[in-house]
Amino acid sequence: MRFSSSSASVLEGLERVPGVVEVRFDGRAAAVSGEPRSVVLVAAELARRGVEPDDFTVVRPTLEDSVVAMLDGGL
Repeated sequence: MRFSSSSASVLEGLERVPGVVEVRFDGRAAAVSGEPRSVVLVAAELARRGVEPDDFTVVRPTLEDSVVAMLDGGL
């Protein structure tokens, strides 16, 4: 999942949402990686916090991404 965020404080605790593996923030946007079921849970948690990004996007890994992750020992 990717979405813009004005601050890292909005993301605090998202790593505890079931199925979330990683939360990253580059100063402008958040990237949340996790299991497919985590999409709904992350969206619900953001809504509970009053955060409604206009650009919330679910990004699915490509076959190449999956193979590279497997070769690197990732999920």
